Amino acid sequence: MVSLTQNMEVIRENTQANNLVIDRLATNSEQIEHILGMISQIADQTNLLEAGYRVK
Repeated sequence: MVSLTQNMEVIRENTQANNLVIDRLATNSEQIEHILGMISQIADQTNLLEAGYRVK
């Protein structure tokens, strides 16, 4: 039979593992946000180049 102390230890370990996953997700989200910002800047520059080409 598993004791209450053992169950609490398993819960603690699972909580720590979940916290690590959440931290990784936060880091990945920040990286994705940065990449999306770069894509947006490239799209803006492309639109400016296209507008300049149409003016000529």
